[in-house]
Amino acid sequence: MRGDYNTVWQDCTVEFNEGESGGEVYPEELRNILGPLMYRLSVYDTEKVIIHEFLHVALDKDYQSGRPFSGPAQHPQINRILIRILNYREPCNPADLDQKA
Repeated sequence: MRGDYNTVWQDCTVEFNEGESGGEVYPEELRNILGPLMYRLSVYDTEKVIIHEFLHVALDKDYQSGRPFSGPAQHPQINRILIRILNYREPCNPADLDQKA
């Protein structure tokens, strides 16, 4: 992955919120929010969720410009990074409730 991802990684927070169903990202605030679904996931799957949400921020060139977040359009690229570069197995984001259906 690109070297500037490290800067984004250092600036992002990972938070827990009982009101969040799975995982959510707020790129303009550099916040990744995880919910109670994480209690049911393995450490391996929780790691994938954290990295998935982080990659939304790292890939979103617009998050500092005030333009709308393009999260769903990033999923193919995020999935390629998780599988081909980081060698994770599918599903790429176990917290994506739509993906599990």
